[in-house]
Amino acid sequence: MMFYRIIVCLFLSFMIVGGLPIHGEKRDYRSSYSTWVWRTYQIVDHQEELFRELESKRVQKIYLQVNRDISKVEYRTFIQKASKKGMDVYALEGSPSWVEIDNQRASLFMDWLEKYQKEASQPQQFTGIHLDVEPHAHAMWDTNQQKAITRYQAILKSFRKKAAALNLPFESDLPFWFDGVSFDNENGKGRLSDWVIRNTDGITVLAYRNFVEGKNGIIPLIEHETEYANKLNTKVEVGVETKDMNPAYLTFYELGQQQMNDVLGKVANHYGDASSFNGFAVHEYNSWTEIDKEPISYEEDAFILYKSKKNVGVNHNWVIQLNTALDEESVHSKTVYVKKDNGEKIDVNVNLEGADRVVVQSPNGGYETGASYTLYIDDEVLSAKGKKMKNGVFMPFMIEN
Repeated sequence: MMFYRIIVCLFLSFMIVGGLPIHGEKRDYRSSYSTWVWRTYQIVDHQEELFRELESKRVQKIYLQVNRDISKVEYRTFIQKASKKGMDVYALEGSPSWVEIDNQRASLFMDWLEKYQKEASQPQQFTGIHLDVEPHAHAMWDTNQQKAITRYQAILKSFRKKAAALNLPFESDLPFWFDGVSFDNENGKGRLSDWVIRNTDGITVLAYRNFVEGKNGIIPLIEHETEYANKLNTKVEVGVETKDMNPAYLTFYELGQQQMNDVLGKVANHYGDASSFNGFAVHEYNSWTEIDKEPISYEEDAFILYKSKKNVGVNHNWVIQLNTALDEESVHSKTVYVKKDNGEKIDVNVNLEGADRVVVQSPNGGYETGASYTLYIDDEVLSAKGKKMKNGVFMPFMIEN
């Protein structure tokens, strides 16, 4: 019988998502979340609450809009605290008005950022730049689309150059439908989405849907961007919406946190093996906190995503190798278990082999062909010395057809 072996370092002295960022480094955010913070005054007036919510939702990457009316001292204080919590803070800005020739807002933002980075110590510096320009929201898009695209490309090229000079990663939001927009100008010709991917270090595909199935679901909508980014080593986040919007299928506002968790779990299961896939971004912080107060995770707040597996055999047994001896009484079907993607708990036998290996046997009759499941290792599993895990682990897997 075939066995997969999972090496899981569970009893760590530090959080998996922790550690100070290194400027210019591409980090893995697939086991955490990003979010946009547009109401920047919250870093002054509601900082404690802001951090509490961000930590409860496992946010590791904050897109913080730059408001030049706020003192730089406030930014330094906030970013330094965020760094200590293992959170990266990207300078966020952008507006459809930037495509206007005489608009100065982009230059003012970049001038402010260059001065800020020069004056701040490294733990107080922004970790990257994230733009949300939305050229399609400007009237020029309807009257002269190619001109609007050319102006948009000029903005991104300028910021890419300046980000490189500051040794900062450069990212941009990208509507999923830009893969259906063509350009033909001084920058060449082709799909606009491909050009953006080539000229950034990372993108957030705004795949504003609350379902995955069908040709209009999240999974097919981001397929081209994910595959193209794989070729270029560009990172792709999947952006979802939580604001009150019409039509309702654009947002999780009415569906709530748990259904969003379920949908994102399916997306992670589908794209988890893609080198470009880099997790999820939830738009935006304030609306996200309002949909309900459940913690962000697919099962429990303490769980960390382990890389998903595909084409698993129907009678497959999992062998989980840990880095320490375990308390035998803490290893059982309530702490190590399997659930189907509909939430149904699967009847599997769980055994401890030796002192540090857990075997999860396939159910009687095997798993369902083509179905998706998730293996959970609860943080109540104890070491032989009675120490709890730092985090639980979950791993999506899909059975072969």
